Amino acid sequence: MSSSKQVGCILANRICIAETNQARGKSERKNSQPSEPPQCPPAWSFLFTVDELRANDDPTQGGVAPRYNNNGRWIPPVEINGFLPPTRGPLYRWKNGNITVASDCLFWEGQWWSEHRDPLTAYKTKTMFWCNPFEQFYMANGSANTRNMLLSDEPFHELKNPANILVLLERDVLG
Repeated sequence: MSSSKQVGCILANRICIAETNQARGKSERKNSQPSEPPQCPPAWSFLFTVDELRANDDPTQGGVAPRYNNNGRWIPPVEINGFLPPTRGPLYRWKNGNITVASDCLFWEGQWWSEHRDPLTAYKTKTMFWCNPFEQFYMANGSANTRNMLLSDEPFHELKNPANILVLLERDVLG
């Protein structure tokens, strides 16, 4: 006679359930193999960085005049020279819903490197600006300081609901 027991592993937003059988008779116990832990798929993990990209709205310093919408509120520039060089931020690791600094990685010669000395390559890049309480966020695919947003097929678009940011980022990163 045997009974079934469920063992689960919680992985990010997925649950893996494996069934193990436990023998209940003396003769079955002697010949049975020790039960193995459930086999769950590996947990989701990814690296990301948040770099600071400031607007260069001083034409005397090679920048462009600030842009304003019809209501007189600032919105991000659309020309490459409308940005200062980015300030590199730390590399973070998202794993099982926790965010930590990826201290095992190194930035060297303009490139992030893994602890195994492998170069890390970018999967997705987004540019996002907080504008004001009315327009809130402006976001674009790619890096706005490397392409002319005015001529881009994917220019900045307005995000009125901050919850949409998490949905868009999750779809692009995890989906």
